[in-house]
This record gives sequence, C-alpha cells and structure tokens, in this order.
Amino acid sequence: MIYINIIQDEIMNLTYSKEFFEDFYEENGGGNYLDRERWIPFFKEVAQKIVENFNPQTVLDAGCACGYLVECLRDLGVEAYGFDISSFSIKQVREDIKPYCFVHSITEPIPKEYPQKYDLVITIEVLEHLLGEQGEKAIFNLCQYSDVVIFSSTPDDIEDRTHVNVRPIEYWARIFAANKFTKELIYQPTYISPWAATFVRFEEYKDVIFNYELNMRINEMQKARLIDVKKNEIEFQLYYDDGGGFCEEDSIVV
Repeated sequence: MIYINIIQDEIMNLTYSKEFFEDFYEENGGGNYLDRERWIPFFKEVAQKIVENFNPQTVLDAGCACGYLVECLRDLGVEAYGFDISSFSIKQVREDIKPYCFVHSITEPIPKEYPQKYDLVITIEVLEHLLGEQGEKAIFNLCQYSDVVIFSSTPDDIEDRTHVNVRPIEYWARIFAANKFTKELIYQPTYISPWAATFVRFEEYKDVIFNYELNMRINEMQKARLIDVKKNEIEFQLYYDDGGGFCEEDSIVV
C-alpha cells in the first residue's frame, strides 16, 4: 500500500508540471498561474480578509502551489506555511518564502520538522483532484492540524480533466462531520469562491443541532417577512400624453 501511494504521488507530481500551471491553467483555470501580476492581487485580498476575520498567528495552506497565499500572509506578519505535491510549483515560490513551503502530499501527515498545529488551515481547489479514499485521508489530516479549516472545492467543474472527484458541499461536509467538524453557517468566505466554506471543530452533537435549528428558524422568519413585503407591494400605472390623449398603449406599469 505504501508503494502504491508513492507511485500515485509521483504521478501527481509529474501531472502538475510547468505545462499544467502555464498552458493548462490558461485554458481551464482562469489564467496562467505563473503570471504573478494576475494572481497576487487575488491572494492579497484573501490574506487581508483572513487577517481581518480570524487574526491568526499561524496558518497552513494545504496545496499552496506557487506559495502566493503564504507569501501574502507572511507580508502581513502571519507565520504561514504551505505545501504542494508539485515540486515544480514549489520551485516557483518567492525566494524569501521558500523556507516555509515544501513538497508534500496532502494525504500524508506533515513532516515533524514543520509545525504540527495551526490557528487556521486553508485548502483551495485541491480535493477535487483526489480520488474518494485519498480525499478522506486528506480531510482527516487537515482536521489534525487545526480547529478551523477554510475549504473550497468546485461543485460542478467536471470539464477539467484533472478533476476526478467533483462533489457538492454536502459530500465534503459529511466527511468533515466524521472528523467532528461542522460547517460554519454564518461566516462564508465567498471572497475565495462562491462555494467556499468554513468548518470548525465541535465537541457535542447537541450544539450542532442547536445551531442548525437556530439558523433554520431565522431563515424561516426572514422568508416570512419577504412574503409580507411582496403582499404589500402596490402596483400602479403611469399614463403619459404625447399629444393624442391618454391611452393604454402610452402607459407604464410600476
């Protein structure tokens, strides 16, 4: 089994080469990933939001690619680390950030020479690249490193040939729940992607049920208010005269 995992990791390392981050990403991923001017502004915004909302001292980016988020977080004074399966992408990390980024598989525990616990773990568009069992191992590992995980994995991009396990959020939520993590219902990091979610560790299932019931009740109350507002809307018709007198053709319904 260990031998098979080594072979799989090596295949993934070869897959995520210069051609993947440059040519393939240009066509399928929103632009050449090696273009710093294209991506650094995005990761600067993500880093700023993370600092504003979590104020973490330590962060781990699992699947950091070229280390852009690690770089932006460290520029803000956060002790950030990152790893990626691609040796090519780690070589692209900014020179002063290279000591904090390393080649590693998300399905394996972090090497002992790096911190084992973090205030926040983040993984962006990584797990759709892993088969089901590998994804479960990855989430298990992420849940060992922190009590808070920001998670983003596309729910519908099946055209990307490297996406072998595209799933809706409830699929991932079930795996997180098996590790005693539940989705945060209020804070949603949509500045990363529309489907990004925050998962937090819980101790008692009764607390999870309470939070879900509370949010369901608030949602129902808000829905009822919207219905009342729509019922009280007044429709009226404006007529205008262009010289031929008032008529239905020369009117606007508001």
